[in-house]
Amino acid sequence: MINDDFAIAILNRPETTRNSKINFAELGLNKNYGIRDLWHHKVIGKKRMVQY
Repeated sequence: MINDDFAIAILNRPETTRNSKINFAELGLNKNYGIRDLWHHKVIGKKRMVQY
């Protein structure tokens, strides 16, 4: 990626629904980051944590 950007993919591989919560600070990421749902093709917003 350019400009020191990066991407993180979060996948739920089983066929059953699974709820998860990921705090970006635990990954050493301490800002708000853009979150996009690739499955539904929509931008969720900028956050410090994602819960789905």
